[in-house]
Amino acid sequence: MDNDLILWHSWSTETFEKAREQDRAIFLFVGHIGCYWCELMEEESFCDEPIARLLKENFIAIRVDCNERPDVGLYYQAVFKQMTGREGNFPISIFMTPEKIPFYSAVYIPAKRRDGMMGFDETLELVAQKYTIERETLISKGKEILDVMNTQESSIKATKIDSSLSKVATEQIKELFDKEYGGFGKAPKFPRHSVLNLLIDMYEQNADVELLETLGKSLESMMQKGFYDSSDGAFHRYSIDKQWQTSQSGKTLYNNALMVELMLRAYALTGKEDYKVIATKTLLFIQKHMLKDGLYFALYDNSRIQDNQVIVSWNAMMITTLFSASDIDEQYLILAKESLMELLSATMIKGELYHSTQEGKEPTTKAFLEDYAYLSDALIKAYEVTKEEHYLIKASEFINEAIGQFFAGGRWRFANGDMMTYADTADRDYSSSLSMMARVLAKATRLINPEYEKFLTRSLEVQSYDLMRQPISMPELTRVAMGNFNR
Repeated sequence: MDNDLILWHSWSTETFEKAREQDRAIFLFVGHIGCYWCELMEEESFCDEPIARLLKENFIAIRVDCNERPDVGLYYQAVFKQMTGREGNFPISIFMTPEKIPFYSAVYIPAKRRDGMMGFDETLELVAQKYTIERETLISKGKEILDVMNTQESSIKATKIDSSLSKVATEQIKELFDKEYGGFGKAPKFPRHSVLNLLIDMYEQNADVELLETLGKSLESMMQKGFYDSSDGAFHRYSIDKQWQTSQSGKTLYNNALMVELMLRAYALTGKEDYKVIATKTLLFIQKHMLKDGLYFALYDNSRIQDNQVIVSWNAMMITTLFSASDIDEQYLILAKESLMELLSATMIKGELYHSTQEGKEPTTKAFLEDYAYLSDALIKAYEVTKEEHYLIKASEFINEAIGQFFAGGRWRFANGDMMTYADTADRDYSSSLSMMARVLAKATRLINPEYEKFLTRSLEVQSYDLMRQPISMPELTRVAMGNFNR
C-alpha cells in the first residue's frame, strides 16, 4: 500500500546479518497480493505510526510474498502449526532470532485488542520485552520446535497399497460432500479440483451414480451462485460461505486454469453444454485480462492492485488446460504452443529454470519442485496432443533435473538452498508438487523410459501409510496410485 509506513527488508543474507549486528529480533510477515487478511493487517497496522515506530525501534521487519517464495511460506506454515497445533493460512506472522530460530507465531493480528485477541501494538511491546529479558528461554523453546519438525520429517511409515484404496476414497468423498449446497466441507469453501477429478476417475471405473450426482451438484452450485462471476466470466478464489454465494474477490490463474480443465472433463463425461459454455467464457476472460505476450499473470482483481508475476507452475497449469481445450477449438492449440515457448524462453536463463518472472525484471528465485512438476506435465500433455517428440525430450530433461535436485530416497524436497523444505502431500489450493511429480513419473514411465518407475514406486511406498488412511487429503496421489493417468 502507498501509505505503508514500515521499513521492510528483503529475505536475504544481508538482512539477517544486519539483525545480528544490531542485536534485534526479526518480525517476518508472509502474505500475498489479494489476500484479504493480509490487506486488512496492512490497513490497520502497517499504516499506523505508533506501530511503525515500535517495529522500527525494536525489530528488523521482513516481508515475503509467498507466491514469489513458496518455500518460505510452506516452511513457516509448518512452524506455525508446530507451535500452535493449528493450520495456518496467510498471513503468517513470525518472530525469530537472526539465526532463524522462531519463538512466537501468529496469523492475522488486529492493530488493537479485540474479540479476545491481543493487538499488534501490545504484541510488539511484549515480544520486545521478552526478547530482552527471557531470550535464552525463548531460544531454547524455539530450538525444541525445530528439533520436533526435523524428527517428524525423518520418520517414515509404510503399508501395502491395495484395492481397498478406492473404497476408502469413495467413503470419504461421500462423507465430506455437502448434500445441501454441493462441494466439500464447511466455510470457507474451496473448489477442491483434485477431489472432483478423482471422483470422475472413480465414476469411470465403477459407474457409481452417486458419485456422478456429487459431481453435478458441486459444479452446478459453483456455476450458478457467487463463486462464478457470470457478468465478467471466470471463477473467484474461494467462497466465503458454504452456500457459494459470497466469494473472496480476485481471480487467480491457477484456480481458473484448473476449473476450466475440470469443466472440460465434466463436459466430455456428460455432454452438458453448460460446462463447455462456462469453460469457454472463462478462457476468454483469461485471454483478455491475464495474458500479455504469451504469458499469464498470477491474479486479476478489478478492485485492487494486480499481481503481474508470471509463475512457472501456474502458467504450466494454464498451458495444460489450453492443450485440453484444443479438443473443442483448435485456436487453443496455437495459444498453448505459443505460451509454452514463451514460458521456456522467459524462465530458462543460462540453463537454469527460475520460479517466476515479471516484466522488466530479471528472474532471481530458482525453480521449486512444483515448477518442474507442472512444467513437465505440460510438456507431456503437449506431446500427447501433438505427437511432437521434442516435447517429450524436454520433459525428460526437466524430470531428470527434478530427480537430481529434489528426490530424497522416496521423499521429495520442495526446495533446496537456505530454506530446504520437504514437499507436502496434501492437495490444498491445487495438487501438491509431490503428487504432480508422481503423476509425471507415471506418464514418463509409459512414454519415455520404464526406469522412471522405480522413483514412482518408492515415492508411493513412502506415502503409503497416510495414503491408505486419508486418500481424500491427497486425491491427486490417490489417482496415481489407482493407476489413472487419463486426466
